[in-house]
Amino acid sequence: MGKVKAWAMDYMEDIQFNFLQGNIDAQQCATALAKSGLMEPDEIEEWIDDNTAERARNIADSALQGNQE
Repeated sequence: MGKVKAWAMDYMEDIQFNFLQGNIDAQQCATALAKSGLMEPDEIEEWIDDNTAERARNIADSALQGNQE
């Protein structure tokens, strides 16, 4: 894999991680993923739809952990 493609893959994974952790919202995620050029708009929408429930669980878990400290 070329250096640029490897960088783009890392960038895409970072964006997805930040979405899943609740650091960015769906619109920010979609915009950033589109900029990576590795996913088509339909793929981005599907990925966000498929992972929104996990994102909500992560946000809830984080909030609960914050209340326990």
